[in-house]
Amino acid sequence: MAGPGAALVATDAAGATDAWRRAVALVPGDYDTLFNLGTVLSEGPQPLDALAYLKQFVAQAPRDRYGRDIARAAALIGRIERH
Repeated sequence: MAGPGAALVATDAAGATDAWRRAVALVPGDYDTLFNLGTVLSEGPQPLDALAYLKQFVAQAPRDRYGRDIARAAALIGRIERH
């Protein structure tokens, strides 16, 4: 994790997600931010909010670099969609 969101996630998850949403709006291809945002949102009170970020990550992130994270994101998507 990097950037302002990572600095906030342990103490202020809402602040972290706000920072990551702004970052994704500015740089939609920042795969680390997409993954971090989707993961944190999936664990929050509104996990459906994570789906768009997780699906974008799974569809676009390079498999050679993010293979393990893609598998984790796909599992999160499945869990969210089942509920």
